[in-house]
Amino acid sequence: MGGWRAAALPPQYLDALSALESGETSRPFETSMGVHIVRREAPPKPQRLSADVILIGFAGAYDEHFRLDREVSRTRRDAWLLAHRLTTELQRDPESFARLRETTTDHEDHVQHPVMTVHSRDTGLIPHAIAQLAVGGVSQPIATEFGIYLLRRTPLASETERTYGASFVRIPYSRHASSGPPSSRHAAGQTAARLAAQVANDPNKLADIQSARCCTFTEVWTTDRDAPALVERIARLAVGETARQPVEARGAYWIVRRIETTDAIDPRDAPFGVELVEPAHADLGSVASMVHGPVLAVQIGAFWLGVRHSLALADAQAARLDSAFSELALSLPTMQDTQRPGAVTAAMVEARRTLTAEQHARFIAEATALADDALMATF
Repeated sequence: MGGWRAAALPPQYLDALSALESGETSRPFETSMGVHIVRREAPPKPQRLSADVILIGFAGAYDEHFRLDREVSRTRRDAWLLAHRLTTELQRDPESFARLRETTTDHEDHVQHPVMTVHSRDTGLIPHAIAQLAVGGVSQPIATEFGIYLLRRTPLASETERTYGASFVRIPYSRHASSGPPSSRHAAGQTAARLAAQVANDPNKLADIQSARCCTFTEVWTTDRDAPALVERIARLAVGETARQPVEARGAYWIVRRIETTDAIDPRDAPFGVELVEPAHADLGSVASMVHGPVLAVQIGAFWLGVRHSLALADAQAARLDSAFSELALSLPTMQDTQRPGAVTAAMVEARRTLTAEQHARFIAEATALADDALMATF
């Protein structure tokens, strides 16, 4: 199942893995899901990876991002047969990957932007599979909840990568909803067009709309992210300019304003659910949804007490962050799972705003240790 952070694993897995050295395999153990055997591996070397992608869908797979121009009705068995036929052809001729992708991939993003960029310590099978390939190598079929993947590792295009800052409003939709409900593509498009017109008439409206709909998201976007229509629109905007029309990408309509990259949120503090440019850094927001509230409260409290004394804080800094992290630790035990990521992220952002660059670097190093817990497993 690829690499996983300790905080994302059930307790039975942690018990089994903690008794193992790297390379050792556990005895069988039981959970509510069945009987398991795991092997502990050393954490993968932190690195960015990229691959060309074919995704073969089947009925019952998560299909919110499937191509809108086709209906995917094949069975899982038929998808497997197609994947194995393509694998045989690709082993004979790896350079046919692009041609086969054009005719067989079912994922909208991989039609528009076929190269996937991930980090070696991202969770799941795909980063692990890419890391095992030499550049140009083709994987065996990989089954996921989204469909069956075929991957060809590609060299990173870092020399052509550019970075942009963006602030946005995201209006998601469901491809299965009818034209009436707010979650339908048609209704989301109408809402996005109306909100974009408001922002065009009054640029200050963007912040009001963000606050009303959820969050004030600011992000660093790079040209290798898999939402090409969105990145291309950001690239055409001047700093401070807002797109007059919504952009459709990744199952949503987006109202986008380009901002200075230095004003965008550091990926280490990115809100839960938002793609990270550099996932090797601390993502306490994602951990927050996976750890029991009272346990997380104790961890956060101990973390802050420990790191506070190593930062040589000024009185104003200490007062501001003591308030933020004390309130967080007190509120976490009673929060729902869905509320904890936002609360933790808010405290992380407050730290970024309050600390100097040197202090923040030390803070992030300690936060990364807390989030990662120094345990990755491949099983």
